[in-house]
Amino acid sequence: MAVQQAHRTLPRFIIKRRHWNRVTLVVLALPFTILREVDYDTAMQRVVRTGKTCADIAAARSASWQGPARLSALRVLRSFGGTRALEEVRKAAADPALREEALRMICDWPTPEALPDVQELAKESPELKLKILALRACLRLIPLQDTTAARKLAALKEAISLVERPEERKLALAALAETPNPGAARIIESSLADPAVKAEAETALVRAGRLLADTHPQEAKALLDRFLASSAGANLKREARVIIKRMEEGWRDIFNGKDFTGWDGEPGWLRVEEGSITAESTQEKPCKRCTYLFWKDGAPADFELRADFRLSPEANSGIQIRSERRPTWDAFGYQADMSGDGRLAGFVYHHKRGLIADRGRDVTISPEGKKDERVIGDPDELLAVFRKGEWNNYRIVCRGPKIELYVNGELMCRFTDLDKSGSASSGVIALQMHPGPPMKVQFRNIRLRELGR
Repeated sequence: MAVQQAHRTLPRFIIKRRHWNRVTLVVLALPFTILREVDYDTAMQRVVRTGKTCADIAAARSASWQGPARLSALRVLRSFGGTRALEEVRKAAADPALREEALRMICDWPTPEALPDVQELAKESPELKLKILALRACLRLIPLQDTTAARKLAALKEAISLVERPEERKLALAALAETPNPGAARIIESSLADPAVKAEAETALVRAGRLLADTHPQEAKALLDRFLASSAGANLKREARVIIKRMEEGWRDIFNGKDFTGWDGEPGWLRVEEGSITAESTQEKPCKRCTYLFWKDGAPADFELRADFRLSPEANSGIQIRSERRPTWDAFGYQADMSGDGRLAGFVYHHKRGLIADRGRDVTISPEGKKDERVIGDPDELLAVFRKGEWNNYRIVCRGPKIELYVNGELMCRFTDLDKSGSASSGVIALQMHPGPPMKVQFRNIRLRELGR
């Protein structure tokens, strides 16, 4: 079959035939075949398109088949995953002749759409074997969700409450290790005292430390330091030391905590106070237009930026990224937004397009300028991590067309800008002083690490 026509021909092959095992092998072979002629991203798009088309056709036709043919079709639907395929397997579970096999397929489902099903089975099924299979599926699928770490941890805690055997406790530890949340790490650490799962807990703890190094570096360092002081094996200790070392590689402080070396801003608004950049307006000296403090030593493209910030209750500010510098200390471009009440924390703002990515959303702007968004978290739940009147931490990750914003270690939003007419792949970094009522804005511990693509 010609490579460039494989993804178009395969769905017709499904319509005409019922050779489901053969179809599965062809789909699995597609990435390796297509990659010979096109780049990886294009290949994956073709494969996903083909798999979705196959799954939709198979789902539409399988309901009319009976006996071994339908069972074979259901097995292929399981291999594709997805909502449409899952609906057909759910229908099959209502057929007494297919119920057991269909429920096992749901417990073996490859994508998170089946999570509500297996959660209910783990709680309610009267069959012990099925309860165990469903519980194992919960522990496997929860980390695969595209949602916040806090939500994943809440779901894992509920699943762990059903665990009775060491076998499932080990799986729970592996799932916790894939959840970048200090609470997950604490549960793992508490399991070190259990001889039945101590080895797995030690392995999970190092894996958790690796993920926390990105989202919660201070907690990760403390966790791994405690681990190194324990009686763990030499190999895991070596790995923990490597993680700690890598946590510091490539970072540079772009504010020295003493003066404005390397920065440029409008005179009269800024000072260094107790190691922090401080901008303040008063009733006697109101701020009437936006003004920015610019970092002068670069215009990075792909990078990670961390900064602590503290705002008075009425304050409005932001961190400009991949932006343009304009006259009279003005700026234009993307901004990691923030406000004293927290309502704007975790939003991506743009001077021309407004609030383009809300907290709890994964937003993509297509090459044609069309906006598509998915829910990845509850805005109010995410707002709860913001500490009013106290120091908070922004983590901003820019890589390729993607921008991710984290506040206090929690993913707030993800934004992908494919619209060449309005996007920017590099630009200046700046801190905003916003007009409005009297306010005070502070920044400290500003660190930058440039990333390779």
